Amino acid sequence: MMDAAEKNEFQRRREARDLQALPADPSAYSVAGYGWRAPEEQLLYHALALVPAPDRLAASGVRDLGIRPEHFNEPRHRHILAAIYRQLDAEKAPNVVQILHELVREHPHDEQGFRFALERLMTPLYTNVPEAQACARVVLDQYHERSRAHLVARAADQIKRHGDAPSVIRDLQAGLDALDLEHGKAAAAAANSRTVIELANDTKDRLRDLAAGIPAPQPLPSPFRDLDDLLVGGIKPGQLIILAARPGGGKTALGLVWANIIAARLLGQRALFVSAEMSRAELFGRLLSSMGVVPGDQANRLGYLSSEAAAQILREGNWDRFGRDRAAANLVINDALRDVGQIRAEIERLSSGPGAEPIAAVFVDYLQLLDEPTAPSGPGAANMTTAERVGRISVGLKRLARDYNLPVVALAQLNREGSKTGRFSLHHLRDSGQIEQDADVVLFIQAAAEGEAEENRWIEVAKNRHGRTGEVGVRFEADRMTWTQLTRAASPFAP
Repeated sequence: MMDAAEKNEFQRRREARDLQALPADPSAYSVAGYGWRAPEEQLLYHALALVPAPDRLAASGVRDLGIRPEHFNEPRHRHILAAIYRQLDAEKAPNVVQILHELVREHPHDEQGFRFALERLMTPLYTNVPEAQACARVVLDQYHERSRAHLVARAADQIKRHGDAPSVIRDLQAGLDALDLEHGKAAAAAANSRTVIELANDTKDRLRDLAAGIPAPQPLPSPFRDLDDLLVGGIKPGQLIILAARPGGGKTALGLVWANIIAARLLGQRALFVSAEMSRAELFGRLLSSMGVVPGDQANRLGYLSSEAAAQILREGNWDRFGRDRAAANLVINDALRDVGQIRAEIERLSSGPGAEPIAAVFVDYLQLLDEPTAPSGPGAANMTTAERVGRISVGLKRLARDYNLPVVALAQLNREGSKTGRFSLHHLRDSGQIEQDADVVLFIQAAAEGEAEENRWIEVAKNRHGRTGEVGVRFEADRMTWTQLTRAASPFAP
């Protein structure tokens, strides 16, 4: 344990504050070039509560930015932050003397190194919350690049030692995807902290724009006017929308029509339709059927038609419309993406580079078919249930919507047992109650009520975080893959 003389020396160094060592211009401390103090040290300075209160992030704030000890490159910094977090968990204020004593006890061979590192942190520093957030982003980006390089190096060594390159490359891609997903979540946390004053100023700026006649971004429409009324204009950025139906209930056809409608409204943006169930050719056949280009009975066998049928479709199909149709250029269909990390990578790819256009909405068909690549190596992976796996995917899709500020419409399979009563409710969402928890909107495709036409359906808004629930009467013509709204239909299920 440190004696009184050592404690007094630390206190003297903390209070001395050699102001002559500080640059006269506070901007010299900017993190833009890592300034006077490296990003890791700036974050430790905040975590130790050495920053004056108005500009202080504190240890809990650093943790909320998603910063963990292993994110630091300097080993001593990792141990110091871990000690700070242990004091935080014990509901104690950070105490430099106790931290030094603990670190010296754990690492007696490096006492001088820890003394030097902590003494550097005692030197005054001009910093604030925005600079701490910038430092966090730098630290996370550097950790991400180091981790990717480590995975690639390890894979290269495995191939050199044992061969089996295809298997190693598959594992490498899964690891990189999981790493990218985790980095996206941590970076979003580091960029998202705002004071109430900053939020107030942001809100005032938006209100000034509206008062000046500058329109706010509009929600994206659904295929049905009455559904848009329930959704307060349509689906909105950051939302996770679940569209659920029993097998064969028409969810893929409706999801594809919905994505096509949104793509037709976009200008300088695109919609991404991810299919984990059907091939691109099958989806395009359904799209052609819904547009009246191909009869429904031929949509799924375009590659196997007779020469006469193929010639007739080419002659009568109005193929020139695809060169003029905005939706045809704005709707991207991908049948090779298998998990949330790959979807993130595809959004980045489509949104970057010369001539790229950002993604405005993502459709996933369907949620339960996505993989969870981080599960095999995670703790307790061997005992992970289907519900836990699906829950992780649901959380990933919600974070995807939040991180990229776009709506994600995820199609979902319903348990068949709901069909015994003819009605589905939230507990019928197959495999995971986490889906209900994460979703902002849950839509069910309900079958026709007794006495109704067989092609009638009801789109039920079973959950709506920011609006009303209710039902919309629609008609699904399965042979043509088309959906139309029934005129102001009253629900036969209403109490």
